[in-house]
Amino acid sequence: MLVYYTVVSKKWIDLENGKYFALLYILLIGLPNYFVFHQNHRWKDIVKEYDKLPNEVNKRRGRVVLVIVILVVANLVFSFYLMSQVDWKLYKK
Repeated sequence: MLVYYTVVSKKWIDLENGKYFALLYILLIGLPNYFVFHQNHRWKDIVKEYDKLPNEVNKRRGRVVLVIVILVVANLVFSFYLMSQVDWKLYKK
């Protein structure tokens, strides 16, 4: 998100050496991950539930996951391309 904001608005956001980014990670990913999967070992129940699914359903969902992974990697490559187009001389202090 920050890559697209930087390219579109031509404004650089300084996150002060990643302090806020770490907090954002903990709030958006870490806490929900704990409450959904790790609290009371719920992940074991989720694994057992998915093991019961038919093979055809697993293959279909595997393809969906593969498409999502490909889109994430393509987005990463595209964001690198966008950041290479930025004139960094305007942002150096």
